[in-house]
Amino acid sequence: MSTLMHAEIVNVIVLAALLEADLGSHRKITKFRMMRPILTTAAIVPLFFGEITTHGGGLTPEVTLAAAGIVLGLVATALIDMYPAGGLR
Repeated sequence: MSTLMHAEIVNVIVLAALLEADLGSHRKITKFRMMRPILTTAAIVPLFFGEITTHGGGLTPEVTLAAAGIVLGLVATALIDMYPAGGLR
């Protein structure tokens, strides 16, 4: 599959996830809404598994940057304050 085809598939998946989240009257924060980014990522990442380096000099940066992304995501999550839509309690 070409790079352009990969990009188009990613765009369609992200667009579908955003439309499902933002259209209609079901915009409450639910477990599914919180899991949506993880599920979307799980649908997109397998498209790029063939391009992952599994040996040689390319493996170290990929593992290091993946770990850094996870750590930064957890730090960002820890810094977010969440409260009910009705206001602070």
